[in-house]
Amino acid sequence: MTSELQGKIEYAKNIKPHLAALSRLVARPVCADELLDLASARQLRERLRLLPRGHPKTVALPFAAMRTEQFRRFVKALASAAPQPVQIWTSTAEACGPLTLDSILNFNFNFDFEDEPGGIIALRTADLLDRLLLDFSEEDGELELEAEWSGPRWGAVEYQE
Repeated sequence: MTSELQGKIEYAKNIKPHLAALSRLVARPVCADELLDLASARQLRERLRLLPRGHPKTVALPFAAMRTEQFRRFVKALASAAPQPVQIWTSTAEACGPLTLDSILNFNFNFDFEDEPGGIIALRTADLLDRLLLDFSEEDGELELEAEWSGPRWGAVEYQE
């Protein structure tokens, strides 16, 4: 089977759940025509592989911490440090394309644990230099979140505990 055909099969299999997850992550309906086309998404992924990996900052929190004023202040600080569009990369974004938002402030950090079955969401600035990775899981019945951020602008932001 050709890789092009495999890509079409993966897209067809994943597009409905991908759009449903993105709709919950941005708290509005998302249509397929809003997604970055697959050829552009592949080119971005290749560019990402060539970028140097910085030294990320991390914080481990309960999943519910994303709903706190403290986390909102952190996100506002990220938005101020790099006021530009961001792309949402989920477990199905490679097969279906990421969604671009005008700002990280347009992302719904009040999403439910089940809203992204892959348990990993990456938010990247449009220039690809800054990244916030949300890695969430369940351990011993507790919903946990590890937030990791890096880049020349976001990497300078501190999470105030």
